[in-house]
Amino acid sequence: MKTKIFVIAVLLQYAFNIYSQDLNKKTTDSVSGKEILIGLCDLNGFKTVEFIDSYINEYELYKVNTLILEKIDSLLKLKENENIRIKIVLGTWCGDSKEQVPRFVKILNIINFNSGKIEFVCVDRKKKAGDVQIADLKIEKVPTFIIYNNAKEIGRIIETPVKTLEEDLLKILRSPVTGH
Repeated sequence: MKTKIFVIAVLLQYAFNIYSQDLNKKTTDSVSGKEILIGLCDLNGFKTVEFIDSYINEYELYKVNTLILEKIDSLLKLKENENIRIKIVLGTWCGDSKEQVPRFVKILNIINFNSGKIEFVCVDRKKKAGDVQIADLKIEKVPTFIIYNNAKEIGRIIETPVKTLEEDLLKILRSPVTGH
């Protein structure tokens, strides 16, 4: 019960960090007929669709690799003058999104990543985000986690990690593009 309260508190924290009147729009999924999120969203929006139950379960059950998280945290601290941002493109209808997004958010929460530097974009099955234009992102599978440094893309985790979310994120942050 305490964990669920913590997760809900985290969801609310993210909700206050994104200020847009067009957050958490809903549409009907073309396959299931259920409501899904479309366009810009925040974690608070996840509570309004079927996505929330799997989100809470995956968040609670995911066992992070703390040794790798320490390396990620150290790298991010070395980059305090750099602007690392993350865009997460997901489908609230998508099984991989239901699994990977809560795990990734848990990783970011543990290292105290600035939630204001995370943007969530929800798409339908055609990879369209309603009024939000994402064609330039060339999204083919969801979820797609796009890591930026000073507004330049430095890497992606697409659908499922190659190794683990932690290892893949560490590899991206260590990539030559970042200068380290």
